[in-house]
Amino acid sequence: MAGLDNLPGKGRDSGAMRLERTNRINAEHGAKGPFLKPQWSGRSSASGCNCRRAAGRPDIASFPALLLCAVLAGSCSAPPQPAAGRPAAQPEESSQPSSDVRSLLRDTEEQLRILFRTARGDPAYAAARVHARKAGVLVTKYGAAPAALEKARDEINLARSETNLIGIARTAPQIPALREEGYFSENDGSWQPFLCYCPPAARRGEKRPLIVYLHGYSPYLDIVNWTSIPSNLLALTESEQCLMAAPFGRGNTDFQGIGEQDVLRVISETRRRFPVDDDRVFLAGISMGGMGAWTIGCHYPHLFAGLIILAGRGDYYEWHEVDRDSLPSWKQRLIDTDFALRLLQNLEHVPVYCAHGIDDSLVPIREARRIVAAAKEAGVNVKYIEIEGFDHWIFEEVFARDDLRQWMRATSRQWPKSFTYAAFHPRYNQCYWLAHLEVLKNANPARVQVRTEDGRTTIRASGIRSISIDTASLPPGVKPQEIVCEGAQLSPDIPPPPCPTGPVREAFLSPFAFIFEGDPSDSKSAASFKTRCMEWLQYAQSWPTVINRPSEKDLASYNIFLFGEPEHSALIRRVVQNSPMKITDAHFAIGSRTFERKGRGLYAIFPNPWNPRRLAVIQCGEPWGLHAAPNHRYDFLPDFIIYSDYADPDGSNHADLAGFWNENWNVDQ
Repeated sequence: MAGLDNLPGKGRDSGAMRLERTNRINAEHGAKGPFLKPQWSGRSSASGCNCRRAAGRPDIASFPALLLCAVLAGSCSAPPQPAAGRPAAQPEESSQPSSDVRSLLRDTEEQLRILFRTARGDPAYAAARVHARKAGVLVTKYGAAPAALEKARDEINLARSETNLIGIARTAPQIPALREEGYFSENDGSWQPFLCYCPPAARRGEKRPLIVYLHGYSPYLDIVNWTSIPSNLLALTESEQCLMAAPFGRGNTDFQGIGEQDVLRVISETRRRFPVDDDRVFLAGISMGGMGAWTIGCHYPHLFAGLIILAGRGDYYEWHEVDRDSLPSWKQRLIDTDFALRLLQNLEHVPVYCAHGIDDSLVPIREARRIVAAAKEAGVNVKYIEIEGFDHWIFEEVFARDDLRQWMRATSRQWPKSFTYAAFHPRYNQCYWLAHLEVLKNANPARVQVRTEDGRTTIRASGIRSISIDTASLPPGVKPQEIVCEGAQLSPDIPPPPCPTGPVREAFLSPFAFIFEGDPSDSKSAASFKTRCMEWLQYAQSWPTVINRPSEKDLASYNIFLFGEPEHSALIRRVVQNSPMKITDAHFAIGSRTFERKGRGLYAIFPNPWNPRRLAVIQCGEPWGLHAAPNHRYDFLPDFIIYSDYADPDGSNHADLAGFWNENWNVDQ
């Protein structure tokens, strides 16, 4: 959580910053800001509970008593209490409007399901699915408000209108406006939204700069009410004739993990659909989005001309006022992977425009000064501005500044012949004309230093097995025959993708499924499983794929998540069987270390026994993350952890043993 930057007040222009319909729903709820507080109701089938049937087996919903589906779909959450001073929505006098909308939504979703196989890649179909998904959320989460039902009807009508455009060549819209786009995420089978703005020049087919805008944090954020864009950012895109794309980022993920993946996908989809000047892509973020911009910029410097960071943080240790050396090494590695501080050298050729309010009460000015000083020390070109008399909400002020416009006009992507790149995970395996880096699993970090002098290029690598070069994209002055490499092998070809690896959150980055092995009539096991599904919903704003009694084909098709005890799970026993883990009646053991099972839990990731190209995650014993914020529940899960039922100061369960498997999926003694 990087700041409550979407709450009302504090110098915000609330007029043009949200869509008209969101205003109307806010008025219904008596809210002053752009975000609705949810009024939870039961989850109907219309909202898209992603329960899938296993091959050759009946759907979960057809099991006797329908218990599991009822637990998963009908009792999502107890209704939260309204905030102080905010009246709770009153129930409708009649349920007829709600029934009509639900029926209309079911019919629309059924028609969209029929079109899935032939139209899933069509942008109009994706937009239709996003609008239908929003209608489902409005009906089930905000359904007590008449304006929410009206908005749901509007979304259904938009979905139906988009279906009429399926198969028609996509052209830039003729009327300047924010447009809601979408795409299908294979990860959990969900349709993800993003906003796009297309200026007149792009509508004429001219390649234009792209601003990728990362939103801030709000506790009430969902796919209905997240569409709040600073009005002066829209004015900037219009005056500079820029495209703009705003990823949802799965809500409040800090744009890490699956949130980062969403940003990259939105950039890719925008480039596919609109004429983007690839040398003028700017990554901009406010508050939480500013933190995301620091990190994603460090992970993928070759994608961006520059970063625009407003009221953002980039240093976890300064944020939490904790000494890095006081944390165990496995936590340091997880933090260093997802935060910019130890990766700032990657921005050597990516200019940064950074602004912060001197009186910021949510992200103190010391945090901005700290990360900016570290960036400058690492050789980053930073233009840093402190805004006097402003708290956290500086966004309208800064997007209206002329010096920002001048900075953007003078900034384009660099393609250097000398640079440095560091990575803490094999996923970060490309930088500029180094087309592929085969990063070793436990490099801490992997590092490559490229220097070109007098026509000779030297690559010095550590923590990297091989490097592939894209000779077609070499910058002037770099000759393929004059490249030498020290510390890694130069490979003429990009090797096949390696087998996936941990930590646990990596299993969310490709198709995954939560597997239910229990009897749906067993209310205790069903309720526990429902809690695990709710945790993903709270984190990523969508339901996981759920499979009951899976076939071997199902198990081989997904990264699988298994929750429960080995005494009741043949699948967990199978995963543990060929691993360094042992679970007895009384103990958890990893390698030579053994711990009493009572009062402890085990969370681990390992190759999927049914498909080594997939992953298996098991969780046994005490539940994980009960003391962590929903958007930080998965932050401190390495490859394996045996943990207690009490929490560390960061909210994660205290670890008795934790770490990362070696290259052979074993432990180094």
